[in-house]
Amino acid sequence: MATDPKTIQDTWTNIGVGVQYIHTDNNLGNEIFIGYAGYSVQQNWANNWVKELYKNRLWELGISHLYSVRGPKDSSYQGLEIGNTNLCQHLLNIANQATKIIIVAHSSGAFVSHELLGQLYNSGKDKGQTKNKIIYYNLDGGSRGLNNNIVNNLAKMYCVYVSGKLGNSANTNTMQQLAKEFETKADPIAINGSTSGCAVGAKWCLHDVLINQKPYNPHNFDLAKDYGEINSNHPVNIEYLKNLTVPVGSFKDTGLHFADKMLGELKKLGILKGYEDDTFRPNQIINRGEFAAILAGTFGIFPVKNDPVKFNDIKTEDWFAKSVEFVTSRQLMSGFPDQTFQPQKPLLRVEALVSLSALLDNNEQNIDLKTYYDDVNKIPEWAIVGIKKATLSNLVVNYPNKRQLRPLDQATRGEIGAFIYQMLLGQNRVNNVIN
Repeated sequence: MATDPKTIQDTWTNIGVGVQYIHTDNNLGNEIFIGYAGYSVQQNWANNWVKELYKNRLWELGISHLYSVRGPKDSSYQGLEIGNTNLCQHLLNIANQATKIIIVAHSSGAFVSHELLGQLYNSGKDKGQTKNKIIYYNLDGGSRGLNNNIVNNLAKMYCVYVSGKLGNSANTNTMQQLAKEFETKADPIAINGSTSGCAVGAKWCLHDVLINQKPYNPHNFDLAKDYGEINSNHPVNIEYLKNLTVPVGSFKDTGLHFADKMLGELKKLGILKGYEDDTFRPNQIINRGEFAAILAGTFGIFPVKNDPVKFNDIKTEDWFAKSVEFVTSRQLMSGFPDQTFQPQKPLLRVEALVSLSALLDNNEQNIDLKTYYDDVNKIPEWAIVGIKKATLSNLVVNYPNKRQLRPLDQATRGEIGAFIYQMLLGQNRVNNVIN
């Protein structure tokens, strides 16, 4: 029986004290979410809240990286016990391939989230990986720890509280003042708590409405149940996340991807095809066999340079056999010393660019790659000439940091699409769709 893609299995990894992480393999995107729970919320309760958010909203927003952070031991977070330093480093290691990072912090969890944001921006740890990507939701929390430098580095901040005929949540005034203080980047969001079942004036019950639409205790909070026992009668609150929209993309799942317009042009010309469900899965790793098929289908008139190579692991009936014959006879790709092609092996970015560079007419010029990339030392010696040719012909697409080539990273389907588009643009075979 197929597993619901929105359902998260309990395979969380400890990142640091009070911080757990899971990668969901969401084919809709590669975005990141961090959920900071409120004062005294235990790890398993926080995990349950994040899982329910994922199932009911985050999945469709393309979130595939989830962090769940338990609540601080004291309401003002004086203990500074949460492992934000580890979270910060882990986040920076994966942030390059995300276009959005959503942080939601409830109650005293806001103080913990502000510690992370301070580490990113006040300490200078962030080198562009997360700047203008973070959308921060402060759910009826505090303001201490925020400053103009932090907020100016965010994409957006929302100050969320509950109001209505039953009264206001506990930190409504703080949220309204915070939104006014940082009004160039921040907006208030008022959630209607009139149907929550809270007693009139029960500000702490209304405070928990931002986690659970119908809190268990109408007079106060019940953290164990409001976080840990979310169900159809006590559903998770996703109202504040409804202002996030997924743009319509060239494929069902590419609206958030940096190469969406490029992929759309290639789709229109029949060069790239998606799956039966109209997804392209742009963040999925591509293998050598798949890349060979793309090269053969796109550059079919490239002249033969040598006889086809026989490989021990390629059978005549394999769907990619003809494509492998094409790329090896044109010296676009080669095999391994043991006479294998290894079609299922993940393709590296450097391998893709060197293969494409073999299609170029230009001769490599004497350029210093250090003027283009900060990670030149990671480029294998055998690939230097090819990377120079690819660079001079504008084939290289590095997102989001143009100076990070990441040559030894496994290539994704979206990245290969961008490389192919750039090649065809240079050949005047596609329209220029990049602003």
